[in-house]
Amino acid sequence: MDNKDFQKLLKQGRGTVVAFILFFLIIGLIVSLAQPLKYKSNSRLLIVQPNASDAYTVARSNEYIGNLTVGVISSGSFLDALKNSKAVFDRNYFAGNYKDSIKKWNKTVFARSGGDTGIIEIEIYHTDKKEAERLSLAVNDLIVSGAGPYRFKSDQNLITVIDQPVVSSFPVKPNLPLNLTLSLVFGFLAGASYIYLFPERIRAQAKAKKRKKIMASAPVYQNPYAYQPAAPTPTADPNNNNYGGYFTYPEYTEPYQEPPLAERPTPPVNLPFSPETNFGGYEPQELGPEFRGNINNVIGE
Repeated sequence: MDNKDFQKLLKQGRGTVVAFILFFLIIGLIVSLAQPLKYKSNSRLLIVQPNASDAYTVARSNEYIGNLTVGVISSGSFLDALKNSKAVFDRNYFAGNYKDSIKKWNKTVFARSGGDTGIIEIEIYHTDKKEAERLSLAVNDLIVSGAGPYRFKSDQNLITVIDQPVVSSFPVKPNLPLNLTLSLVFGFLAGASYIYLFPERIRAQAKAKKRKKIMASAPVYQNPYAYQPAAPTPTADPNNNNYGGYFTYPEYTEPYQEPPLAERPTPPVNLPFSPETNFGGYEPQELGPEFRGNINNVIGE
């Protein structure tokens, strides 16, 4: 299948593509709304080495300390040290066994290092706006004070706060615009893949749709009663010429009247004719004796 044929199939099967996109959008919306809404608190720390001898040593040391700090922040030892600190935050948020606490902690805090720049960015996600700020302050204080499981602060290394926690005004998780955009992309790809894998179905649907459109455009299919007059209101025949005065529809039929004698058909010459007893001038002949009351005629003897 070349590119031109595929573009033609996409045009014919655009309804299928739209259906896939709507399906993925609905799924993405349901998954996004099923997750709890979380606020984001963002802060930045800086590694300072006042006694470093040269820039290369500073850059290598910043990269090492930054990566070490990021790894320690996501550990269970750091969470235990945070719980045992004097910081004010809701410790019940991380209640449960050790496995569940670590899992929830890793969904709450995200840290990344700026490499040789010595900048560490820490993001806290929480369902409560105030708690996000408190938890962010507690994490920063634990790192800056050097009271954590690892001694980040020493005579050679200092860590200071360069950006205090800034909390978002609205929930940022789940990222609804991103999720809907991904659903739109995946829906289009799924629809295009379906058209590419099953082109005959798309062609058959296009032919059926075209045939239906042609049939619907014809007047006889638009209104099957287009060539029939509207049903008239029945009226009684005042002359009583329509077999007992029943209602008649003059637009369709005329009341029956017997034709004059001159216009009646001429009967065969071998049959008796009595215009006073029949309409058409015919009268059945009387049966002969061989057909009257003889059972042998019935049994064939």
